[in-house]
Amino acid sequence: MIPEIGHFFLALALSLALVQSFLPILGAAPGNALWMQSARYSAMGQMLFVSVAFAALMRSFVVSDFTVRNVTENLHSLNP
Repeated sequence: MIPEIGHFFLALALSLALVQSFLPILGAAPGNALWMQSARYSAMGQMLFVSVAFAALMRSFVVSDFTVRNVTENLHSLNP
């Protein structure tokens, strides 16, 4: 369940990245300050969503959740 939550938050971060790339530019043309300020808030939200996704991945490594492909390929006893 935790990897799915991480995947969901990563998808939310992607959607916020799309909003962050288009909305401030569209607001700059007519001079809409509210749309231009949305870049700051979407960047903070994107940082939060990526942090939650990263925490979910780290949790998968800590508990050795081998249902996650990245954990399966990179977690073994020969790692330092």
